Amino acid sequence: MANKPSSAAPSLQGAGLAYTPKKNDRVTFPHNGKDELAVVTKVSQGKVHVRLDDLRTGTVPASLVRLSDAPLPDHLKPKSFKKGDRVEFDGKEGVLAGTVVKGGSMVEVFLDGGLLTAKVPVEDMRPTTVPVPKDDPHPMDAWGVKNRKDFAELREETPAFSAEITYNGKVVLQASNDGRGGCNRYMPLNGNTYGIVDKLEADAKQWMIDHGMPEERAFEPADAWVEWKHSQAPYGMTAKGMVEYLTSSLDGDDDFSPGGP
Repeated sequence: MANKPSSAAPSLQGAGLAYTPKKNDRVTFPHNGKDELAVVTKVSQGKVHVRLDDLRTGTVPASLVRLSDAPLPDHLKPKSFKKGDRVEFDGKEGVLAGTVVKGGSMVEVFLDGGLLTAKVPVEDMRPTTVPVPKDDPHPMDAWGVKNRKDFAELREETPAFSAEITYNGKVVLQASNDGRGGCNRYMPLNGNTYGIVDKLEADAKQWMIDHGMPEERAFEPADAWVEWKHSQAPYGMTAKGMVEYLTSSLDGDDDFSPGGP
């Protein structure tokens, strides 16, 4: 039998009355001779899954749970994360950090390193101060991608998009893909000639080689760089990670899949 709460204990609502627990309720229940405070995380088959104020988790028979009006600690208040937020959570091998791809009750996270995504209950996530992984400086840093527009409705095999390519901060190329599986098209802008396309290809190829890609396998390097720069690098995929993924794909490793939005 549970101890009777002291006068200093939080008051209970519905004590002695029928109560049906539901997710996110603030509740109390007797355990080891004292009243514990918790938040309901799930209800199933007469069992109430709870997260205690000290972050322990467990299940309690629904018959023992009572609604409480005790204040909710900040660390247990409902959380929400949006695309681009930096977060961390406890994994089997320690703390894992990453960037949110999609929020909601199950947060999709692009894990640092760029090779894996994870879907984690929002209550298990917390903000992190760990910065997005960065590569060492490289001459390819002079190039950039801006004003990209994606056309999901046109995609059949490859991403359909248009974007501007910059060199030393100035727009020099228009890049595009019709989504039908072909390589990107690059059109010189602002007085540049097709020599700037050749330079992009050469610089991107050297960038891939410098990060571990065998020269004979550096296929369509500018296309690979454009996709990495826009869709993967902002979420923590390093150039080395991108090359590792491409190499694995070329080797036919069907069990390997990258992260990314």
